[in-house]
Amino acid sequence: MEQLLFEADLGHTRELGTRLLDQPSRRQDLDLWLFILDINRQRRGLEGVKATWRGMRYRGKSLRLDADNANARDLIDAFIFTGITEDLEFLKDVCRLCIHRRYLPTELFVGVVGGLLRYRPEEAPSFAFQIREKCYQGKDDLLRTFHIACESESAEALRYFRGVRDLLPDTKIYHDTVPHLWQQNKPQEAFEWHRYLLAKRDQPKTFDILLPFIGYLAHTGQELEPFLHGLQAAGVEFTSQARRVYWRERQRAVQDHPHANDLNSLKVSVDSQRKLKDETIARALATSSFSFDFIVNGIIFLGAVEFGPLSVRQLVLSSPDLATLEARFGRLRELEVDTGSSVFVNVIRRLRSSRNFDLIRLMADSDMHHDEFSDLDLQRRLLTTYQARGSLPDITRTLTILNGGDTDSIAQERSTNFLLRSAIIRHDWRLVLSIVDSLHRTGHRITLTVLNQLIVTLLPRRHAKVQSIPTPDFDTLSYLLALLLRLLPTTTTISPSHFLRPLIALASHHRISELHSLCTFLAHHFKSSNRTPGTDADLGKLFTSPFQRALISWDFKCRKWRDELFSKTPSSVASSSSSPTSPPPKPWLAGAKLLRQLRDEYGVKVDLADVQEEYLFRLRQMSRAEGRWKLVSNRQSAAMRGYGVREMVEGWAAVWDLLDGGDSGGDMPDANELTRKVRKRRETLVARLARGFDRLRGPTEDRRVGNERLRKKKNSRYLTGPPLRSG
Repeated sequence: MEQLLFEADLGHTRELGTRLLDQPSRRQDLDLWLFILDINRQRRGLEGVKATWRGMRYRGKSLRLDADNANARDLIDAFIFTGITEDLEFLKDVCRLCIHRRYLPTELFVGVVGGLLRYRPEEAPSFAFQIREKCYQGKDDLLRTFHIACESESAEALRYFRGVRDLLPDTKIYHDTVPHLWQQNKPQEAFEWHRYLLAKRDQPKTFDILLPFIGYLAHTGQELEPFLHGLQAAGVEFTSQARRVYWRERQRAVQDHPHANDLNSLKVSVDSQRKLKDETIARALATSSFSFDFIVNGIIFLGAVEFGPLSVRQLVLSSPDLATLEARFGRLRELEVDTGSSVFVNVIRRLRSSRNFDLIRLMADSDMHHDEFSDLDLQRRLLTTYQARGSLPDITRTLTILNGGDTDSIAQERSTNFLLRSAIIRHDWRLVLSIVDSLHRTGHRITLTVLNQLIVTLLPRRHAKVQSIPTPDFDTLSYLLALLLRLLPTTTTISPSHFLRPLIALASHHRISELHSLCTFLAHHFKSSNRTPGTDADLGKLFTSPFQRALISWDFKCRKWRDELFSKTPSSVASSSSSPTSPPPKPWLAGAKLLRQLRDEYGVKVDLADVQEEYLFRLRQMSRAEGRWKLVSNRQSAAMRGYGVREMVEGWAAVWDLLDGGDSGGDMPDANELTRKVRKRRETLVARLARGFDRLRGPTEDRRVGNERLRKKKNSRYLTGPPLRSG
């Protein structure tokens, strides 16, 4: 037993190589890992599982956990289950490692989100948001997660699943989910889910899928009209068929038919009717030898109850004007003929409401299949292609499809964003600038998605120093800043945090003065009473503590003034410091002055102790040791120009009124104490280098000579700098 507990003690990195699972030959033994995990879980619970997890991560080579290995799935499932039921932070750690090492990537989304929906449904949307980009595999993952939510004992599981589905708005799952709820005999959940999907424009494509709803309403004595109003508001036209089935089933319920509660018999009775195919009706309408009324009466006599997208397309193409088209649709309503729920028919229906016959003909007179109208990804790609060609009719048709046939001001604003997105994808920066300029005239607002895409395209992650667009003499950073500043007066979408990456890019290009000017402008704009109403003006999202420390460090990373100040020849810094009329520039204090201004004038919260520690750290770095045998101190040349460490500390204290104790509040050290901190750190560096130098020397005599040299240098002016003045 003692040996077993010793082998199971894996939650640390002590005594590496002493456990059986530390050995390379047994490291990949997943059966043994599962056995050890079971022992630790039984004896120590959550801490035992965590200990096994740490042993798997840190005590040797990474494990090979393939998706086709049942033991690998069991091992990861055990960690996921423990995280779901006991510790969400541990679950996050498991997800991060699985994503990083590609452990079971095809199973992770369903395992994590589905498990949360089963046991802790309120946490499922947030975890789905975190892992969907790396782990979501497609529609099947969403459907499997839905089935788990339906099986959950929690009554809120299906409601929280809506948050998961909202992360994937283009996924259509009506026909895959509604029948499942009826099979599980959950009518109330089915009605709620039906209304939710209609609100998300996920609609039934055929009438048959609505039969359980109509049959339930008929047999329970509920009204049909509210259900039909919801369908009509969503653009689904099955009114005539629904009423016929409802009254038929209502009579069956009153007569106590032996199959009154059997929905399968209802489906058979409806399917047994004679129905003409959509292609047959379209061919009949294309015949010019007979009148429209004669053709319609004939096909209704043959069993036509619905005009599909092909029939509606032919109906539009054969109509010479809008009045004729409206009269024909009115005739279909009189004859109780439905027009279905396809996207093509919905677009035509909305365009009829706006009475735009040219657009209606443009929709119908194309070689695009009616099923392609519902593929929004395809339509976005087509818009990018048509925009590159400059084909205005195709662009107009595609924008109308993307807007669902709407032509109001909201649809026009969406069209502007669609065009801007396509121009960004194609890197057509002239067109992007033209569209942004048009926002001032139209009053349209850029969406958050398009804005983020613009920033990421021009400033890719991990490549802030590299121009993202291979165009000669094109400053992408300045271009992006110009666009953002141009958008500020016209949109409420931009918040201070959207300028964070451009500001960091300015610092990486050593454009410090532009950085400080932009910070001041943004603080003034977002705090001004004249700014655009509704704008998110929380400056704390931009001027965070890490960003404030970065403002201090960027001053010291600027190469220009460092090269001038620490060169052996006089420079502009030295000459300007000797001028009796103008004060010295002191660029290392520019960030401190900016923070002081932001705090005093714009109410930005500044942690003085935090930024001061960063400033002292940068001063210490200026006198750091370089190499193993040589001490380099730039303070010698700086002291010749009057800018030693003491002067830099006094400059900092003057910015924050520490010399007079005005800003310290009794808690902050004065200039003398700050200088002592820097000197103490400098002496520590010298001692550390001396020890390293002593180890590198060979014989004892050489070490003695080396130590003597270091002691002489330590006491020299070269290391200590000029004597500190009192006060």
